[in-house]
Amino acid sequence: LGDRLGGNGSGSGGKLLDDVKRLLGAAGGAGATDALKHMSVAAVIGSLMSKADDQTRPKLQALLDRARQLGVDDDKIA
Repeated sequence: LGDRLGGNGSGSGGKLLDDVKRLLGAAGGAGATDALKHMSVAAVIGSLMSKADDQTRPKLQALLDRARQLGVDDDKIA
């Protein structure tokens, strides 16, 4: 996942990875990141969607759709 998305935010793939990391941090900090890092991108976003408010849920759905378009939805976070 890291190789395909990059870490510097350049390009759409890098932005996706940055968004996922930001959302994970907001969901519970480093502990949440460690607990979820072996899950797929789709599973993590799905988990966040289940806890999100009505304003955030569509943004997460768009992020999940983009992950599917890029073919990284089944990739592990770490």
